[in-house]
Amino acid sequence: MTNARTLTSTITVAEPAAPIEINRDIYGQYFEHVEDCVYPGLMDDDGLREDVIAAAAELQVPVVRWPGGCFADCYHWEEGIGPLERRPVRPNWHWGGGQLESHQFGTHEFLNWCERVGAGAYINVNMGTGTMIEALRWLDYTTGSQPTSDVLERMRNGRHDPWPVAYWGLGNETWGAWEAGRMTASEYADTLDNWARFFRRYQPDVRLVGVGSSGATDPDWDSTVLDVAGSSIDLLSLHLYGSRVDRDGHPAASSEARRAVMLAPLHFEAQIEAMGQLVRKHNLTASRVVGIAIDEWNIRHYRQEADDTFRLDRTAPRTGSDAIFVAGVFHAMLRAADVVTMANYVFLVNGNAVLDARHGTVTRSALFPIFRTYRERLTGTRMDVQVDAPEVEVPDLHSRNPSVRVDPSSVPRRVPALDAVAARNTDGVLQIAILNRSEQTLSATLDVPAGTITLAESYRSPLGTDALEHDTRVATSVGDLHLPAASCTFITVAH
Repeated sequence: MTNARTLTSTITVAEPAAPIEINRDIYGQYFEHVEDCVYPGLMDDDGLREDVIAAAAELQVPVVRWPGGCFADCYHWEEGIGPLERRPVRPNWHWGGGQLESHQFGTHEFLNWCERVGAGAYINVNMGTGTMIEALRWLDYTTGSQPTSDVLERMRNGRHDPWPVAYWGLGNETWGAWEAGRMTASEYADTLDNWARFFRRYQPDVRLVGVGSSGATDPDWDSTVLDVAGSSIDLLSLHLYGSRVDRDGHPAASSEARRAVMLAPLHFEAQIEAMGQLVRKHNLTASRVVGIAIDEWNIRHYRQEADDTFRLDRTAPRTGSDAIFVAGVFHAMLRAADVVTMANYVFLVNGNAVLDARHGTVTRSALFPIFRTYRERLTGTRMDVQVDAPEVEVPDLHSRNPSVRVDPSSVPRRVPALDAVAARNTDGVLQIAILNRSEQTLSATLDVPAGTITLAESYRSPLGTDALEHDTRVATSVGDLHLPAASCTFITVAH
């Protein structure tokens, strides 16, 4: 892009022809028992981490998925209830590497954590190595009110009232060779439909998540699941991962490397649209409307080793460009708000996370203000937005790991440097979020329905640093914007 400063950019926000509600659960989080994400991320020798609970409450986390992930298909819930000293210590059957699972963070700890934070609970049952009755007993243990043996045991363990569990996941990445209990599409669809029907016999209004294909890359899998079990589930899962390489122990800081991170959401949006088209078609004639749960998503940091191989590094800190990436994924979800109704970022604590709790204190990463601000402001009804701006070239993008290049035909080669979304809150206030995905400050004119800008602030990622800097000098009352390079700007327009 050349002479971007001299070119005119316009962002036009208009009332939608048909209102589409934004589900706040798209700003959800994720826990899994891997490395130090649970111990000491959520729990240490003194019990639940109060500092992590306070930070999560400040973040207003809407929903959390647990216990995974791959770990869920090796997890037996009865080993994680009762007195802590009586809970078994076992190998971490999925993740291995000498990791032990103490079962100190179990059902009571998770659901009490959610209650204290004000978050909804999303429990993923063990379909891989467990049984349907084991899963149904977990449902009864947590949500039941009849005097069954499991409910009475829950009461003896200190919880009289049932917990509200917002979602139940049936299976995880069941198509994967790495997954305990791998199945074919037809095997999984039949099993899912069978389990889901029994879940609904016990609790008719239960909300169930079925397993969708990897990155929407297998439409035959998704179609089979929807055709066989679509009338029994509420959501189809979609896992989205990108990757970046941190060389010489430092996050990639070149202009092109940073641009690849900021533009990685284009790949995610293509995958969301692929599954979205299939789900929308299904819903035209379905007895039950199915949504999409992006219940795992992130951009992974890899380190390049001396032999030119790449190693996943969950300890790498989140950077300013990662924050712009997160905002871009939110924009993709918001544009698909008619079908995307939940998402869970991997992870809330420690591994590539919003919060770092490794050293006895909690550090809020560069992602924290992005999650908090979108969760606070981009809610209500989605608005229509048009952007006219200079374009940037899209560099090579990578999926899941640095050796997997995104098919260039699935993403545009040039896109507007600016990306914007908007929402009308329930109180009538208009909220706008604008990304500048270029390396130059851009000027833009904001064209909105009647109102006055009452708040304007920007978070920017300076080149060559890991920081995310805050700035409030980005707008005038008449809508003339100055959008810093590599930034996310929030505008509030009141009546």
